[in-house]
Amino acid sequence: MPLFQTANFPATQETANGAAGSWALWRLDEPEEELLARLDTTIFDTAELQQIRVEQRRKEWLGCRLALQTLLAAYPVATDLSTRQAGSSLRMHKNELGRPYLLGRELHISLSHAYPYAGAALHPRLSVGLDVEQVREQLLRIRHKFLSAHEQALLGDNLEQLCLWWAAKEALYKLNGQPGLIFARDMLVAPSDRPGQLQGWLKGQPYALHYQWHGPLLLCVVA
Repeated sequence: MPLFQTANFPATQETANGAAGSWALWRLDEPEEELLARLDTTIFDTAELQQIRVEQRRKEWLGCRLALQTLLAAYPVATDLSTRQAGSSLRMHKNELGRPYLLGRELHISLSHAYPYAGAALHPRLSVGLDVEQVREQLLRIRHKFLSAHEQALLGDNLEQLCLWWAAKEALYKLNGQPGLIFARDMLVAPSDRPGQLQGWLKGQPYALHYQWHGPLLLCVVA
């Protein structure tokens, strides 16, 4: 199964035209060769891919970019030479911190994977953060590293809830895009009355986090 699901999500901050973000989730059932054949190499440089030794990691790399490529279809680059500026072709790069960005379009992106799934999120106006997770026992052992004392008391040993809070904070971390955040102090998460949402705070700034479960797989996104 290639493309697994796509969806839109509203932004935390209201925009003048009500622009929404979107995300796509890709299930990595195809062989690596088929994934690579689908990739638009005018957008994505495969030099980084060639440095990855493990096949699973290469497939995750490809899946993230194929998910993003699906979303980018809604934002075509102009092909009319009379309206196209020099250097306006679309290309994905990474900054000095390893955060992906697009050169040639004012679009904000985030990538994440949890084998055998890979995903991408895109927003036309706002910074965006995406995290894809599988439920894993390790979160029980490290919860003190990413949860405040209040959050630990709230969640207890509920592994699914621990996974949800971890994914929410990972999404906020990616949205922030800067190192140095302390998960248990600088990012706080609380339940929401709205289905499929959590309340989040990044250094006191409120955000609405959107999440979906697909069996043991969790997707969480924020803008």
